This record gives sequence, C-alpha cells and structure tokens, in this order.
Amino acid sequence: MIDIYQSNIHSLPLFIVALLTILMGILIVSRDYHSASNRYFFFLCLSIFIWLTGTGMAYMSKSPQLAASWFKIDNAGVVFISPCFFGFASNLIGKRFPRFTAFGILVAATFALLGLVRSYFFTKVKTFYWGPFPQFNLLHSIPFFVFWGGYSLASFNILRGETQKTGSAVKKNQLKFVILAFSIAYVGSVDYLATFGIEFYPFGFIPIFSLVTIIFYAIVKHRLMDFNLIMRWGIVYGISFSVIISSLCVMAFATEHLVKMRFQVASGIPTILLTCLGVLIFDPTKKKIFKFVDTVIFKSPDFHMLLTGVNQVLQKKEPIHPITAELSNHLKRIWDVNHAGFVIWSNSETRFLLYPEIEFRDEIINKLKAQIDQTDFLVRTLQSERRLFRYGIVVQDEVTALGNRASPGERITFWKIRRTMRWLGASACIPLSTSNQLIGFIVLGSKNNNSLYNNEDKKFLSHVAQIFSSTFKELILDQVGMTFSKPATQSPAN
Repeated sequence: MIDIYQSNIHSLPLFIVALLTILMGILIVSRDYHSASNRYFFFLCLSIFIWLTGTGMAYMSKSPQLAASWFKIDNAGVVFISPCFFGFASNLIGKRFPRFTAFGILVAATFALLGLVRSYFFTKVKTFYWGPFPQFNLLHSIPFFVFWGGYSLASFNILRGETQKTGSAVKKNQLKFVILAFSIAYVGSVDYLATFGIEFYPFGFIPIFSLVTIIFYAIVKHRLMDFNLIMRWGIVYGISFSVIISSLCVMAFATEHLVKMRFQVASGIPTILLTCLGVLIFDPTKKKIFKFVDTVIFKSPDFHMLLTGVNQVLQKKEPIHPITAELSNHLKRIWDVNHAGFVIWSNSETRFLLYPEIEFRDEIINKLKAQIDQTDFLVRTLQSERRLFRYGIVVQDEVTALGNRASPGERITFWKIRRTMRWLGASACIPLSTSNQLIGFIVLGSKNNNSLYNNEDKKFLSHVAQIFSSTFKELILDQVGMTFSKPATQSPAN
C-alpha cells in the first residue's frame, strides 16, 4: 500500500465531500425507503460518492496504470448523476416518466460497463500539478455529452414547467431551491477542461456538493420529505465529526511534515497531541453545530438551548410571576413566536390564571374580562381528549380541520375550542399534567414566519411539557394552590 500510494493534499477535500454526501443520502433514504424521491436522492449521492472517492484515490496513485483503474471507477459514478437527478426531479413533481428514467439508467449502465471493461472514455492519464487526470477520447465522449446534456435539459424543463404551473407558493419555493441547486451544480462541468489537456483545476466537486447540500436544505426547510428529530441529531454528530476530523487531518499532515523537516521529534507525536485536542473541542463544537442546525437550517427550537435556559430560570426559585415572564421570553425567542404564556389552575380562585399577565394584556380574553374554568371545552380536551391530536398538543389549524369533518353537533364543540384559543391568542396549546391531572397549559402564538407547527415542533413541545410539568409542580404550583379534582372525563363532542 505504501509503495503504490502517496499522500496528496488535493485528495483530502474530495474524501471529505464524498463522506458528507453519502451521509446525507443515507439520512434521507433511511427515513422512508418507500419514497421514490428519497431513493433517487440516495442514488444521486451514491454516484457522487463513487466519483469523488475514485478521483481522490487516483490522485494518490503513484503509477499511471493504478490511477487509470481508479478513474474508470470514477467515471462509473459520474455517468449516473444526470439520470438519477432526473429521477429525483420527476418524482418530486409527481410526474415519474418511468420509461424515460429507466432508459437513462440503462444507458448510464452501458457507459459505465464500457468504461470499466474497455477504458471507453479516456486514452491515457496525464499528470498535472494537482495529480494525475484522464485524457478523454473526443469521439467517444460526444455520445456521453449528448446523453448527459439531454437528461440535464429534461430535468430543468420539467422543474421550470412545474414552477410556472403550480398555484402553491410553498411548492413554487421548493422547486426554486432545486432549480438553484441544479444551476450551480452544472458549473462542475469545468472538470472536462482538464480531460482535454487544459490545465484548469478540476473544482467540480464544489458545485456538485452544493447541489446535494441545497437540495438537502430544501428537504429540511420546506419539508419536501419527512424528517424527524433523530435524523437531525444524526446530522449534527456527522457534521461535528467531519469538521473536526477534516480539520485535524489537515493540521496533522502539515505539522508532521514541518516536524520531519525542521525538528528531530518522533513521527506521530503531533498527531497524538492533535487527537487529544480534538477530544477536548468536540463537545463545544457539537453544541455550536446543534444551534446552527436547529435555528438556522430547520428554523425550529434549539432544544438544548431551551433545556439550559429553563434549568437556569427554575434554579432561581423565584415567585411565579418573574419565573413565568422569563420562561415566556425563552419560548418566544426559541420558537420565534409573537406571543407565549402559561394558563395555570388556581385552587384558591377556582379558575385558571394567566401568566405573565402582560403577555395577555392585548388578547381578547382580557378585553372581554372572561375567565377559564374546568368546564371550558379546551380544558376538557387537554385533560381527557388530547389523544385526538399528535403528541397531545392542540393546534388551531387541526381543530379547524377536525371541525370541518365533524358532524354538525360535534362541530359546535370544536368551534368552542377554537374560540377559547382565539381568546388566548393561541395557535398551539400544550398540556401540563402530573399524575394524569391537568395543572395548566402552555400557550404559543403564531410563528413570525407564518409557518405552521409541524410534527418536529410538536415532538419538542411534548418534551418541554414533561419538564415544565414536574418543575412547575415543585417550584411554582405551591404558590397558587394547585390541588383540585380531575375534571369529569367528558368528550368535547358532548
């Protein structure tokens, strides 16, 4: 292995991008393998992984013959990129074109087989300053370029056509992200300059990686495909490891070279020291990436920041008013909502009280001087009928949807639930319970970006409710007198 390969700094970014690309593909397809779009996205990532890995290994090869073998594998990955992207794009818009897609895969497989068996694409390997690179046979390349360009143009046309036809602003925005990724990706065609002897650095892996990253971002941000919390944390740990390992590899390579040239120090000591440094910086790096992924990419709560902020507030053991005011500010900042507060039962006043009061000053309930007690239909729903809602969280748009599908008698009940939520300025109500007894609920208003509460938000909120329920009981509820009998278990439809 040492005799036939050599270190090449130009291989490192290729290996890093290849690893990140296949990681994104695995995360998507593992969520829902039955989705055709998921599968095509994975195979797109796999094709890029094969291409970049083959190129990186070729750069490190000492002999032209070994480099040529790796470039054959490289080309076997490249030929599938265009038809795989077409398959992804067509399934994304709901127009599968199965025959055209299958034909493209078949042609790509033919090109890959010819390249592996007969070295169809290139005639020799030429050495540039970055390493060896294949020299293409122009005559044999023309059919491939026609095939590649044809499927690329077809992908662009179906995406652009759907963008013009769709009446959904959300769908149009989704497609714009994919078209943006498509436009950037094909800048990667500059790699072919070097295949015809022009000494131009092949940076095509950067725009192609942009293609995958932008689509991945669109999947996450606009929910092109379902994506849950476990996937999110997998991304964080994957990025954390990749950032640290890639940085340490570059530093170790440079340091070992410097030590070997300038100092009489045993080889390997700098690498050991840098590895220890990596262990020390992993946790703070992971936390920063957690925050970036949650708040910038997913536009949803930073759960770790929420837990830290909540614990800091609750440890103060202050009266209920300042504590709820601070918690309200945390909720508003993290969920990016315009209104957040708490509705807590008071046994002494036999009704639910609003905390902090300033949060409800401009809401309808304050203007009407209305009160909420145990007979309110929203309270009944949160107590005994929250199974109607995902994770037990009552969301206004779901109440409306259920009401529209309900019978006339049941519809009245749902409208009463929605009325109370409007009085409170609530887009979502999260129950706080101990021992299956409702002690209150969290009120969250509309998001500032006008998006709805999705399943990821609800999963987070269900965790938050568990934390709040126990801590409220210990540190807050004794201040307002909380013990009361459970409301009668009555369906909100009654």
